[in-house]
Amino acid sequence: RSRATSALARRMPISLSQRMPLTTSGLTLDPARERVEVGGIRLALSSTEFALLYAMAAASRPLGQPELASPAWTEGEAPSLNAVEVALCRLRKRLARVPGGAGLIETVRGQGYRLCAPRPDAPECLSLTRTGQDA
Repeated sequence: RSRATSALARRMPISLSQRMPLTTSGLTLDPARERVEVGGIRLALSSTEFALLYAMAAASRPLGQPELASPAWTEGEAPSLNAVEVALCRLRKRLARVPGGAGLIETVRGQGYRLCAPRPDAPECLSLTRTGQDA
């Protein structure tokens, strides 16, 4: 296993460590390979950015910064909320580079962040399904 994959495995809590691929219209997350595709275009992310995106994709509700910090940083590290914000900003910039990637992360005031699909009129939350399972 690569060092990045090993680091990701240590960072993900038990509920995410199953590392099932997640997919929806235009977005595919493959944690076993640490691969993200948006609209069929492969996107290179750091382990921290991937862990943040996967945590939001696997969640059924918006996640706050403390909840996002736990899968993205190792137990020994105690990132500041500013570090989480900076990582989210970098992730948003990387997503914006590909068609359909801008606006995938929505800030929900007072609740946190969630993964959404951009539409011209209003964002619609993504309903991600685990690959290989009936939805």
